[in-house]
Amino acid sequence: MRKLAVFGALDGLSSNMNGALQGVQQSIDSWGQASGMTQADWQDQAGTQFADISKACQQVMAAGQELMQAMNQGVQTCNQENMAAVQRSSGRLGSGM
Repeated sequence: MRKLAVFGALDGLSSNMNGALQGVQQSIDSWGQASGMTQADWQDQAGTQFADISKACQQVMAAGQELMQAMNQGVQTCNQENMAAVQRSSGRLGSGM
């Protein structure tokens, strides 16, 4: 019998992507803590440089969250479609015996 779907591979990909995004957020947080700056400092000190960095970090995280939402929805849809295909195939095998 041919294997029609590997559900764990898609779930693993989604999990790895989530982990990568969390790692980016942790790095941003660590960088902010290491600099000793508060959120207000990011917005108010050193002209616009820190505000620009903060804004860029926020854009990266927003884009990452959007990517993860799309990825998770795609994985769910793909798994549902794969399961439906497996069920259809099982039904045909069962009726042909």
